[in-house]
Amino acid sequence: MQHPDTSIARTVAANPLNYCHTPALFQIAWNALLIERNTRLRAENIGPARHRIEPAGTCSLSARIQARAAELGRTGPVALICPGARS
Repeated sequence: MQHPDTSIARTVAANPLNYCHTPALFQIAWNALLIERNTRLRAENIGPARHRIEPAGTCSLSARIQARAAELGRTGPVALICPGARS
């Protein structure tokens, strides 16, 4: 049985796209759910996000980079030129 205190935390954790613009809310929600399970959240052990949650319909990062490169007239990788390098 879930506690009434954690119903909002469960809603946040179950619907990440609805709350993607407030990452601090996720930490608060997870903390509330962990407290309910009698465990603790150690924020210092949490590393940086491994993926990005974006609203539906948002292009992927690589698609945005490719589109921007096309706007700039880049059709392929730029050659690496190192003046003074020996071959």
